[in-house]
Amino acid sequence: LSASLAYGSRNSVDAKASLLRKLGDGDISVSGNYARGDGFTPILKSLRGAVDRPATYEQGGIAIRAVAPLSGYTELQAGMRAFTDERDRGFDFSDNQNSGVDASLRLVNRNPGGWQWSALGYVQIRDFANRFGAIGLGRNSVSLTLDQYSVPSTGLGARAEVRPPVGEKGELRIGGDWRRTIGETNENFFFNGLTPGRSRRAGGESDTFGLFAEASFEPVEQLTLTAGARADHWSIANGFRKEVNIGGTTRSDDMFADRSGWEGTGRAGFAWQTSDALKLRGAAYLGWRLPTLNELYRPFRVGADATAANELLAPERLKGAEIGVDIESGDFQFNATAFANKLDNAVANVGMGVGPANFPGVGFVAAGGVYRQRQNLDAIDSKGMEFDAAYAVRDVMLRAGYAYVDAKVEASG
Repeated sequence: LSASLAYGSRNSVDAKASLLRKLGDGDISVSGNYARGDGFTPILKSLRGAVDRPATYEQGGIAIRAVAPLSGYTELQAGMRAFTDERDRGFDFSDNQNSGVDASLRLVNRNPGGWQWSALGYVQIRDFANRFGAIGLGRNSVSLTLDQYSVPSTGLGARAEVRPPVGEKGELRIGGDWRRTIGETNENFFFNGLTPGRSRRAGGESDTFGLFAEASFEPVEQLTLTAGARADHWSIANGFRKEVNIGGTTRSDDMFADRSGWEGTGRAGFAWQTSDALKLRGAAYLGWRLPTLNELYRPFRVGADATAANELLAPERLKGAEIGVDIESGDFQFNATAFANKLDNAVANVGMGVGPANFPGVGFVAAGGVYRQRQNLDAIDSKGMEFDAAYAVRDVMLRAGYAYVDAKVEASG
């Protein structure tokens, strides 16, 4: 059993407690935390106006985990976590709330010298709310501009993996996984005082199912070779966006076409311990990322600027390679890595016009505002080097690091 309680300036409280107990051949743990404070004013004193005040916060959570052996090598693991977080940004209409629950169930078999396996299932539930206010000149007035009053989302997933015995010099992992994401936004905007003029709902769901194999092999004691490959099938479905004039007409009511595809990725690498002090390493890899539901379906505004979503975004695809060296001699350590990456179809907010004018996906943009849309760039090329060094002098550790990146955007038009 452990617990702590702290009290500090700005009326802040930080409390934590945890309990770990053996139950038969298993165990259970319970932990909780709570924190609150009046916060500080996040604006320089010389720039503050009548709207500025301390940014308050309050948060809490609880987590439970239980482990029960089912046989000599197999155990069942169960976990759950719940949390809530409320805070603002130091002025009216800047509050946000975030809450969620996670739960998982996992079976693990650790048979030494034999087949090992694991199976996992999980759920993640979230709810989010957020408001935005526009601050007037001199910071003496603020008006409500956006009330994102409910943003529910759910993540579901499962994973299974087996590790067949392949001898002392290697390791092989084969498996599959699945993840579903469901989410939507509900928001009011175009306020006259506290009365909204328009309302928007937008959202959808995505699924990814993948098969993978990963292997490592040590042909000699000083050399480790690794390789892995994945095949993923993705789908985007049930996308929608609807905007209405509150108490009046429907401005748009769009249902977007379902899409799906396949992505193949992989990685190969090596680590060669040429001596006690020197190790060489390298890797080449392919990766990808599915656009988020937010990028696909939700337009947003920041001040006078407006950015439209794009339901036709394609997945980002990464290809890259790196090579490096690690040196460790006595109290001295040095690491250097050179890399080259190319991110095809990189998602970015692309400028399309300036106000005052009406634009697709966002409506009217006022004078001085910029209209943007999320789009796939042709690519972003990044090349660079990273260096890290450390030296221990008795009880003092000296560290230094340097990174250089040369990134170039490739964008047609």
